[in-house]
Amino acid sequence: MPSNSQIVLDKIEANFDKASKLALEAATREGRAFSITLTNKTQPPAKKGEGRRKAYSGLWSDVTGQLRGSIQVQAPRQLGANLMAEIFTNVEYAKHLDGKKRREGGKYYVLSGLDKDFDFQEAYEKNLML
Repeated sequence: MPSNSQIVLDKIEANFDKASKLALEAATREGRAFSITLTNKTQPPAKKGEGRRKAYSGLWSDVTGQLRGSIQVQAPRQLGANLMAEIFTNVEYAKHLDGKKRREGGKYYVLSGLDKDFDFQEAYEKNLML
């Protein structure tokens, strides 16, 4: 379970049975994979003289790989009569980057906004059918 220093990225709730648990876990892992997938978009160089950097789904770039590597999935757990799973990171920089305005317009997202680009409900239902 994430500690107070960790940040919840997104969550979805489902009924508590084995098929739902497996489908929820698969959907959550797919959401994590989506969040750390490089896109064809780029960001300006981190340092003068360097080239542009590829961006992840939330349009952020990760010079060291620390942020990308910190994004984790918590296995589904029972919460009352439901299941809940979370995608989270404990990297403090994520809070500062999330929602920051981009020079090119728009905003970055690491923690919030993932559900606008990735449909957790659709992924859950697809995995429930398997």
